[in-house]
Amino acid sequence: MKIRALTTGEQPPRELLLSADPSPKLVDEYTERGHCFVAEADSRVIGVYEALFENGIQVVDRIRLSQDL
Repeated sequence: MKIRALTTGEQPPRELLLSADPSPKLVDEYTERGHCFVAEADSRVIGVYEALFENGIQVVDRIRLSQDL
């Protein structure tokens, strides 16, 4: 398994994010402002981690974690 940050222009795995937070509006809001990391196995995305930072500090209650095994 490999964990990496999304590259510029790469879209977050929306369906996985929606499995952690069923509100499309909230998913859109934090993916615009957050930092997305994906977990991959065999070239397939199996997990996603979305984190928001304020003043350089991670805001823990805004993290989204989901997996597809």
